[in-house]
Amino acid sequence: MASDQSWAEVARATRDALALLGRPITPRCLPDEADPCGGTFADHAAAHLATIKAVADHQLLHLGPEYGPAHSEIYWEQCAELHHDCMTEGTP
Repeated sequence: MASDQSWAEVARATRDALALLGRPITPRCLPDEADPCGGTFADHAAAHLATIKAVADHQLLHLGPEYGPAHSEIYWEQCAELHHDCMTEGTP
């Protein structure tokens, strides 16, 4: 399993992504920030990723069913690519 510090960049990037999606996270409370909340970098990354997934699912639903086939195809292509990347890097 990766060290918690290895999730720091993901936690920051996903927080930035949420702001771009209209769901800013405040206060800034990562472990190395002025007012840490007590959660780890991995905790924050997981919470941010779950929120991004919820926002994406919500927006895709509102796009309508005509976007379903394209969304599904892209989704599964990306899943396969991510899985391949993990196998190439030697991680499960």
